[in-house]
Order: sequence, then structure tokens, then C-alpha cells
Amino acid sequence: MRWVRILAGVVGVLAIALIGLVIFVATLDLNAYKAEIEAAVAEATGRNLSIEGDLDLAWTPRPTLTTDTVHFANAAWGSRSDMATIGKLEIAVEVVPLLSGTVDVQRIALSDVDILLERDDKGIGNWQIGETDSAGGSGGDTVAPLLRNVELIDVTIAWKPTPGSDTKTARITRLDLAAEDGSAPLDVTLEADIDGDPVTLNGTLPAVAEALRPGATLPIDVTGSIGGLGLTLATNLRYTRSSAGALTAIEADRLSASAGALAVTGTVSVALDGPRPKIEADLKTDGITLAEGDGGSDGDDALETPLPLGLLTLVDATFKLAIGTLTVGELEISDIAVTASLQDGVLTLDPAGAVLSKGRIEAVAVVNAAQATPSQALTASWRDADFGELARALHGSDTLEATGDAALDLTATGSSVRDMLASLGGTAWITTENGRIASEDWKLIAADLATQFLPFLEEGGRGTLNCAVGRWAVKRGVAETAILMIDSDRVIIAGEGSIDLARETLNMKLTPAPKDASLVSLATPIVFTGDIRDPNIAPDPLAVAKGVGSIVGGVALAGPFAVLLPFMSSGSDEPACGEAVAIAEGRKAMPAAGGAGGGSGTSSNEQPDKPGGIKGLFDNLRKAVE
Repeated sequence: MRWVRILAGVVGVLAIALIGLVIFVATLDLNAYKAEIEAAVAEATGRNLSIEGDLDLAWTPRPTLTTDTVHFANAAWGSRSDMATIGKLEIAVEVVPLLSGTVDVQRIALSDVDILLERDDKGIGNWQIGETDSAGGSGGDTVAPLLRNVELIDVTIAWKPTPGSDTKTARITRLDLAAEDGSAPLDVTLEADIDGDPVTLNGTLPAVAEALRPGATLPIDVTGSIGGLGLTLATNLRYTRSSAGALTAIEADRLSASAGALAVTGTVSVALDGPRPKIEADLKTDGITLAEGDGGSDGDDALETPLPLGLLTLVDATFKLAIGTLTVGELEISDIAVTASLQDGVLTLDPAGAVLSKGRIEAVAVVNAAQATPSQALTASWRDADFGELARALHGSDTLEATGDAALDLTATGSSVRDMLASLGGTAWITTENGRIASEDWKLIAADLATQFLPFLEEGGRGTLNCAVGRWAVKRGVAETAILMIDSDRVIIAGEGSIDLARETLNMKLTPAPKDASLVSLATPIVFTGDIRDPNIAPDPLAVAKGVGSIVGGVALAGPFAVLLPFMSSGSDEPACGEAVAIAEGRKAMPAAGGAGGGSGTSSNEQPDKPGGIKGLFDNLRKAVE
């Protein structure tokens, strides 16, 4: 029959075609197409691709291409010839979807990979191929591949943010990405190390098809660890590209991340289309706990080590940070709120606020890292602080009841803490009124010598602390005492001297004047000298040699207020503490130093940040001895 003969002919033709296809596949040598593949990549990217190994194609169970020793060229300005090298490459795809234009990649396996990511002096990355190395478009019409499984073994990634910077290295021991189907999220498993710290990661990442679509919302939910510290990250990620295909912005909202006990929520975005990356962040955390001593090594090396202030010139930023509680040992700082901006290497914190020991801290700080020698400025106030609570937190002492205020207005220059201390200038003051203090805390003023030479209180007793005030003028790292006074119900103590902050030494003297005439013969000035951390404390040798009685006798005759607080001789009707607090806070100038009659000494209009008034006081004491 005619139709049977036609059918047989068609079958015969198909059989011949199939046999021919089998023969073609069996004899196909893909190596003959190496040059064409390399040329196509060069045309598309502007970079050379070199395939040194043989191209092998296995057809079962699905078409799988393998090769080894593949080189992809670096940018022309790069620090080495290859941006990436691949020791072994394996790609498996489904054939049928290709007929409809869909690239369904069943598996990609790479091993022995070496990748270098770097930026030139203009901030252009060597991975920005579409924008800098070819005239290619954004690839918006390209069909995104479906990706089911990725396996990376022994991958090294090096990162150089600037041409002269040190290289940071990450090594991936193994990375597995797997999806149920080509459009499903990827399950991720990672084992790696970053500069020697082990890294693990497990969770889900967006499907490759979605990840390649600009503007898509990409959910990320992973957990892991780095250096033994537990990590979590959950967010919705979005990104945008320029018309040339370069990445221009990344945004992470509904961010929830943790590292150890620290958990942060908020939003972060990074703009990449400017001269440097610009970060915008609004972050919040309920609490941060630091062990005492965290933040660096002990000793002089920590003060000498340059701070990484140069990092401030690498990005611009605006951010808000809220911390519920910061705990360091027994010390707790709460309600921390910081608004900051970083522009052209200048970091400004304005405002920055917190609560410490029930007192409110308000501060403004500026760090200028764009200068050849970085500069710093800090203005801060601390109002209505509970110093008794602070003493309990720092020393476990429960013998002080006092509230007060403190303030700083300081500037410095330098790249290390030591340089900053050596250049420090400005003023600092602290005041407290209407407190109570126990005899144990008086010992802190001058160790056991204070109580040995002046029995302020009965053992275990508690007396009134009318006030304690101090003001220092700081110049080139040396804090000179402008006024230092402690007034209790039984004694007034005045202080003079200086503290060298850079050398960490002090040269101070405390001179007591008892209000009880029966104790005046025991009032011996105490001298503090040497290392701040372990000072030498001893009675003033001049006072001991000349006779304590003659000094204090003169004090008693004139009255302790007249001698120890020379500004009271100006005729003020205010109590001693009110006058001293006003001078310490800078609301009044230091009056002339002198005796009860207000004799010659420091000018009455001398500013309180100058030490002349207190120096005049001690000049009078020395004259009494002589």
C-alpha cells in the first residue's frame, strides 16, 4: 500500500538521520571550537579567555561539559594578569528546555579557583566589565538561567579596596547551593575561612533567576558562625543597575541580624554611583554587653598603635543608631541615641546622647580624617549624675551619696591615642553638692595617710559632703588645676597641681583645713607624684620639716575659708560651695588669692581655667611656713 511505503521511507530517513547524529556526536571534537568560544567571550566582555585543558562532552545522563585550567583576564590596570583562574570546570544542562530558549543548568562544579577583586585609584572595580571594558548593554533582554545546583571546592578570593592597600583573603573550602527546581530559592551550605577565622553558613538564598532581575525583592535567611561567634541574617534585599549594567545601589530592609548576643534590626542601603560608596542606615539594638577589658590590648602599645582613621575616607555615610543598654562589667549606659554623618573623611556625631548613673549625657563630636594630621573635637555635658551609683558600679563602694554635673570641651590632633593625649587642649570640670560620704571613701583621697594625719570621721562613720568641685585647663596634654575643693562637715580640702595625660603622670597636692580647732595640728598637706596608676603618696616634706603647727596655726587664725578659699575674701555672702561650684562651671571668674583681708594675688577677673588662684593660695601657705 502506498501509505505504508511512505511511512517506511520516513522512518528510514529518520533512522539515517539518527545514525548520523550518533556518529556526529561520537566523533565531535569540541576542542576545534575553543578559538570560537574564546573569541565570543572576548567580544562580549573585552577580556581574554584562555582554555588550556581539553573540552570534553558527555551526553548521558544529561549533556555535561568538563574542562580544566581556564584563565579569565584582569582589567588592563589590574595588579596581575588574571582576574580569575579555574582549575576544573563542570557544567551540566538539560537539552529539551534549550529548544524554547530556556537555559536550565542542572549543575555547575568549580574547584581550585583563584579570584582577585580589586579597585583602581578611581574606585572602579575589575568586575565592572560592562561599564569599563566593553560597549555591552545592561543585558536586560537576556534570559536568566535556571540554576539547580552549584558546587565550589577550594576557592580563594582576594580583595584589594585600593591599589596600595593590603590584600584581604577569604578561602572557601566548600560551598553547596541547591534548589528543588530552577526557580526555587537556593539552600546554601558554606565552609570557609576569612583571614584565618573559620566561617560556616546555612540557610536559604534567592533563586538565581530572581537574583539576576534588578528591582526584585530577594529574601535572605541564613545562620552560621565566624571565628566561633554565632551569626544570623534575615532581610529583603534589592538592587539596581545602571544602563551599562553596573551595580548602582543595594538596599536591605526588614533587616534582622545578630552576632553572638548582639541583635540588630533596621534598614541599610548603599549607593555605589558616586565617587565613593555612600551608606545610609537606621539601626536599633536592645542591648550590647562587653566584658571588662574588651576593645584592645593592655599597656602602652594600645596607646601607641595608630587608629584606622583612614577608613573614614573610603565611604560617605549617614546613620542613626539606638542602643537600649550598653553594659561593661557592672557599668550600665542606657538610652544611647546617635545621629552621625560621614562626608569627605569628616565624621560628625550631632547629637549623641545617653543616660549614665541616672544622669543625661549630651555630646557633639567631630573627627576630621581628611587632613594630613587628623583632628578631633568633643563637647559633652553630664547632668544630674548619681556619683554614688557610679562608685558602686566601678568600685563596689556603697559609701558615697552624691549627685552632680560634669562637662568637657576638648580638642586634639593625631592618629594614635598617645598623640591625641599629648595634643589635648580645652577645659573639663565636675561638681557635686549636698551628699554624704563615709570614712572609707575619704581614704581614697590620700590612701591611709589622709586618715592618719587628719581623722576626718570616726571609724565607720558617715559625714556630710557639702560639695566637691574641680576644674582643669588642658594645654598640650597637661591638665592644670584651676580649682579643686572638697568641703565636708569637718574639713575643707584644697588641691593644686597638674596631670600629664600623655606621660600618665601627676604632680598634685591636697591641703586640708579642719573646721575643728582641736585637730588643726594634724592637718598635713599630702603630695601625689609619679605614675597615675600607682602614684607615690606622702606628707608634704616642706610642711613636715617646718612644723605643721605653724602652718595650721596661721590657717586657724585667719579662718579656713579665708585661706583655703581666697575668693571668699571678695566680700561675697554666698556659701563656700555655691561660689566654688560657680567658678568650676565657668559662671564666675577666680577672685584674687590672699588672706582674710583680700590681699594681693591673682587678679579678681582672672578666668577660672587659669590656675593662678589656687597657686596663689599655696604661695600664701608656703609664706606662712617660711
